[in-house]
Amino acid sequence: MILMLHSLTAYLFLLVGVVNIISAIFHLTIKKYDWTKIDTLLYRLFFVLSHIMLLLGLVQWMTGGHLSNLINNTKMVMKEPMMRLLSLEHPLINIIGVIIISIGYFKIKGISNPHTKKKNILIYYGIALVLFISRIPWNQWI
Repeated sequence: MILMLHSLTAYLFLLVGVVNIISAIFHLTIKKYDWTKIDTLLYRLFFVLSHIMLLLGLVQWMTGGHLSNLINNTKMVMKEPMMRLLSLEHPLINIIGVIIISIGYFKIKGISNPHTKKKNILIYYGIALVLFISRIPWNQWI
């Protein structure tokens, strides 16, 4: 159940992340741009979804056997690429991604210039999105 919720949240998270990036690129090319409530909703939703996904993922990691595998069978986990991805790389890189999203969120929150906000969204959220996409277990997820 937790894994399913984590995966469903991930689909929504990726969609909102891509929309944030496309919106940032589009609006950075427009010289006169006013920040809207939709912009606020999008960047906040990405932040919230990342934390929901983090909590669900950590619960799955701790209860799904990945943590105990990593602790009890470290050598085996490190030799097997899929086990290493699920037990170590996916959680670690995604935690780093959530930290980057959080830094970006609070930095964006304190900026009043819409152009600067979108530039920061593109930088912070873009880096985090690339990290997330790089560590998705694609062959199990889709």
